[in-house]
Amino acid sequence: MKKRYEYHQNNSGGSFITPKWTGTKKQGGVFSYLAGDDGKCDVWVMAESADEANYKAKKYAGVYFDGCDQGIDCPCCGDRWYRN
Repeated sequence: MKKRYEYHQNNSGGSFITPKWTGTKKQGGVFSYLAGDDGKCDVWVMAESADEANYKAKKYAGVYFDGCDQGIDCPCCGDRWYRN
């Protein structure tokens, strides 16, 4: 049975990115918070397991993990995205 997995974006380097969902609506999507109007966009995925959700988030929304290790994210702020 599928459940909803959410990926909340960390403000790494002082900014948020705006992911675009390229999968079907049944698989997941991108949502943003209206409070604070800070441009924060997070991702949600429908999957049967955390591994499947992580795969879909990477494939369909451009979510990445271990950004500090890859030199993408600010090491003092931490990784932008975390695995489920």
